Amino acid sequence: MTTNISEVQKSISDAFAWRSAVKSFDPERAVPSELLESILEAGRMSATAFGLQPFRLVEVKSTDLRDKLLEVSYGQRQVVDAPHFFALCAVTNLDEKYVRTYIENIAKTRGVQVEDLKGFEDSMLGGISYMSDEQKVAWSARQSYIALGAMLETAALLEVDAGPMEGFMTDKVDEILSLANHNLRSVAYITLGYRKDDKYSQMKKVRLPKEEFVLSV
Repeated sequence: MTTNISEVQKSISDAFAWRSAVKSFDPERAVPSELLESILEAGRMSATAFGLQPFRLVEVKSTDLRDKLLEVSYGQRQVVDAPHFFALCAVTNLDEKYVRTYIENIAKTRGVQVEDLKGFEDSMLGGISYMSDEQKVAWSARQSYIALGAMLETAALLEVDAGPMEGFMTDKVDEILSLANHNLRSVAYITLGYRKDDKYSQMKKVRLPKEEFVLSV
């Protein structure tokens, strides 16, 4: 397969210019399943430290749950209007068992012995051993934003609107979604769908000039 780099560059530039943090969605216009799958797959396949994926996506379909989330998300209507709504959640059980499960998955997937991965396992355990529980959750949350970025860009390339969100009461969201039962803590939202009467997406983007954004030392 021959790749035309200039066409890829233009597609990426056009997608970034087109995308917007959409706040007004058409609740009646769902994202086709094949496009939605591509967006979610971008999150699943995104880079994470060690490949540990210390976060999960929680899809919220229940209108009752969404109504409750609206109340603890400062009235942001996209929580209930977007056809597709997901909470990005950091894992709260990043421990030796979690790492061992990952090691066993590597061994099974790649057809190697668990014992052959001991050095890698020790490296991961060493990396997280100095962290407190809160620091582990904070580290896991930062990893989740890598996946969020991948999903946002994939959505833009597919001309699907997305809204990344942080404005919510974390403890209340965790309670509404019973996240503690799954060893999770809410970090951010991502809403997906198609814009409708969204005034913000019509505005010119305001960004720093390249010479201020990219510094050379």
